[in-house]
Amino acid sequence: MDHLKSGTYAIDKVAYLPWPSGSNGNITGYNVYVSTDGVTFTKVASGTWPNNNSKKLATFDSTDASYVKLEATAGVG
Repeated sequence: MDHLKSGTYAIDKVAYLPWPSGSNGNITGYNVYVSTDGVTFTKVASGTWPNNNSKKLATFDSTDASYVKLEATAGVG
């Protein structure tokens, strides 16, 4: 298993995997924010995902980040 070390990394996507059964709690609308200091966050992506159990990706232009925040703007249940 790879262990991530703290630091800043160039990232261009965030993956989200819903629960394998049922739909309660699935995120269907989202915003993704990144930060290098954990205080000031910049929105790099937003959108919607279908309400199903497949892996979801939020992609964006490559950016340096130490912190990533996934905000649910819509969901089920």
